[in-house]
Amino acid sequence: AVASESMTGAINKGDAIIYEKYNKKEDLEKGQVIVFKHNDTRIVHRVVKSLKVSEGEIYKTKGDANKEEDKWIVKKEDIIGKVNMRVLWIAWPTVLLNEIFY
Repeated sequence: AVASESMTGAINKGDAIIYEKYNKKEDLEKGQVIVFKHNDTRIVHRVVKSLKVSEGEIYKTKGDANKEEDKWIVKKEDIIGKVNMRVLWIAWPTVLLNEIFY
């Protein structure tokens, strides 16, 4: 269930996403929408840059509706999956319940 508006246009608040588990050996391409953990929160954003570092590859991400790139980097071990599809509006009940009770 997508609970924010950071990806509005490609994925809207209240949509559900279907993603495939990420294979840590795989490099991601610019433009790929991924699910990753940041501060114990699952985030769905787009890869805007990949950077080679001595430890491997790291990624810069951005929500399509955000003005700026995310201030953090995403490491491969933080990535949960790659988004394959969205299902329109189906997650609104979950989003509303979370807004009421959390």
